[in-house]
Amino acid sequence: MTRSEFLLFHRTAVEEGIAICKAKNADYASASVESADAFRNFRMVEVLFAIPAEQGVLSRMTDKCSRLNTLSLPGVQRQVADESLRQTAIDNANYSIIFAAIVHEKHTNPSRWALLNDALRADINRMPLELFNRTVSKLREELFGRKRDAVSAAPPIPPGPPIQILRDVI
Repeated sequence: MTRSEFLLFHRTAVEEGIAICKAKNADYASASVESADAFRNFRMVEVLFAIPAEQGVLSRMTDKCSRLNTLSLPGVQRQVADESLRQTAIDNANYSIIFAAIVHEKHTNPSRWALLNDALRADINRMPLELFNRTVSKLREELFGRKRDAVSAAPPIPPGPPIQILRDVI
């Protein structure tokens, strides 16, 4: 590949990455609001689990690196047909940019970051009880298994504000 061919490849990959990032971010934030919080899903890691958003991004990057490593081994067939190695690599590049953007946002505008975390906490605490209970039940199924015995053996849902309950249950 010549330098010109590489730069064209790079430009195409970056443009593809922007399109993927825009579509996925709409799914994780809000497709209907242009000013929606672009990092809401990563902010949720901080709010619910007290893990810095950066660590949440790094966890996703580790997943992508693991997939790239496995699928680059000779003879390994991918099981997820709708995500190629190229797409996985581009996703990982997007996560690197998301990481840099979160670090930038936290350092240049820490009060905005804290305000958005507080708003998310308030949204979760205003969640209707029925929806909240369904969410907790789904989390319990994921954590304790899908079998009825495992779910019934899970610790009971404690009383309190939704944020604290989620932390206690998880």
